[in-house]
Amino acid sequence: MSGVLGVRRIRNSANFPVQLGSGLRARILDNPRQAGLWGLYSTALTAAGLTNGMRRPTDEGAQIVHMFLESAPCDAWRIAVNTQRSQVDEAELTRVQAWVVDLLSNPAARRALADRLLSGSGARHLWHGEVFDQASAFMQDKKGNEDVPPARDFLHWLSEKSAPLQDFAARVLRFDESLVLSALTFDWLLGCHGHSSREIEDKMATLANWPFAQPSVPDFSYDIQDGEWRKRAQGVAAFCDAMARGAWREATERLLEHHAGVARRRGGAPWCYWEDDKIKVVMHTTPGRLPAADDITGEKFSGWMRSRSNDFFLKAFLEVLHQVDGIKQGASA
Repeated sequence: MSGVLGVRRIRNSANFPVQLGSGLRARILDNPRQAGLWGLYSTALTAAGLTNGMRRPTDEGAQIVHMFLESAPCDAWRIAVNTQRSQVDEAELTRVQAWVVDLLSNPAARRALADRLLSGSGARHLWHGEVFDQASAFMQDKKGNEDVPPARDFLHWLSEKSAPLQDFAARVLRFDESLVLSALTFDWLLGCHGHSSREIEDKMATLANWPFAQPSVPDFSYDIQDGEWRKRAQGVAAFCDAMARGAWREATERLLEHHAGVARRRGGAPWCYWEDDKIKVVMHTTPGRLPAADDITGEKFSGWMRSRSNDFFLKAFLEVLHQVDGIKQGASA
């Protein structure tokens, strides 16, 4: 169950029983919106035609659901809709785990779902089919590699090979570069509790040799209409603009403002902020570090970026495609 979202939260619980509900002690079903689960799954399912605008299964979506449910006839799932329950013990959770394993053990249902998510099946919604065709060619070109290549490699492929997606993929690559810069900076700030603004500025100045000398957020106004996405992109853009000008204190301000805004809109609180001209960190986590000079030099930087770039769900897409191709090849052997 290591790949199922939420398992880490359960393991971080002191012991059983595991709390259910919306309270601070809850470890399951507490706040899927704040955890990002609604957007994570519903967007992909709707784009693939498996759910409608009301997040209800379409006819094809319902058909695939029934295929899965045939593999798991027990009613362990009912615990998720029982509003009277406030906790679950280890035996009950083990029973639910067994049900999930049964649910996912139907090869035909898995292939049907994968085909719909990967290729759009008969729908081929917007660029869906083009991405699938290019991914198939990309994976064929990389055939023989044991590991699925990073998503950034596939984006480079699209920017070179796909006429419909060439410009879009190039912009996503630039966006990825801005996200990597903002993420590594923020992760580093989480380890700077008590540092003065002067110390922060001096350290930030070491990024003056960042290979992408003019970090920026490309224009996606025609492609993405979502208001929340635009707000977040504007926050990253303000940070990148300050970084491009070498305004290190301003860049830090913009990044902290961006983080605080996102945290508030998700119903949370910022993890770090200025207090008396010093960084105050209230989120205990493993801090990151700023790259050393040789990390961002020459060929080494290319490998460094490949290991830190954002997947944009493309890595999962390629991995599922790789698995499905493996199943098909095994079946035809």
